[in-house]
Amino acid sequence: MDVDGHGYRRTGRNVRVNHQSVATWVKAAAQQALAAPIPRPPVDDNTVVERDELFTFVGNKKQNVRRHPSPPRNALFHGLASRH
Repeated sequence: MDVDGHGYRRTGRNVRVNHQSVATWVKAAAQQALAAPIPRPPVDDNTVVERDELFTFVGNKKQNVRRHPSPPRNALFHGLASRH
């Protein structure tokens, strides 16, 4: 149930145990999963390995592109104010 996005409390309610018991079970399962050896496929001279590149952007990206060109708001306001 935890895998489906339910929290420890909801999982505990569904299986009628304390939520801390659920947290302990999940922690124990995670430790067992980390301790298990990672299976590796056999590699020989005929094995083809393909890599994919991943590009990410972290930081601020300035976008100065306007969808509809229009005068600055201050110029428009001053233009209307000068008519009176």
